[in-house]
Parts: sequence; structure tokens; C-alpha cells
Amino acid sequence: MATDYDAPRKNEDEQSEEVEVKPKQDDEFTCMSCFLVHHRSQLADAKKMICRDCI
Repeated sequence: MATDYDAPRKNEDEQSEEVEVKPKQDDEFTCMSCFLVHHRSQLADAKKMICRDCI
């Protein structure tokens, strides 16, 4: 993607509003294959903790 160097820069407050990191919820899990956080409905193998996309 091209970078527009003439575009106005965002200040720290504007940048921090864009990326909000939330802790893992109780109904989510981390896939041990792709290491992404998914909802429990995407759990394909509970023993190995692998998501549907990775099986």
C-alpha cells in the first residue's frame, strides 16, 4: 500500500483510539496452531485446543 507523506499526521490521542487491546474473554480460546484468539464456537479439537480453520 502506498504511503501519502503529505497527509496530516495523527496525534497520540487519535492513534490510541484506533487500537484497543482487550483481554481474552471467558468464552474465547487461543488456538495452539495459529495462535489466534477465537470464540468457543470455533473450537474444533478441545483436547488439542485447535480452531476449525486449522484442522
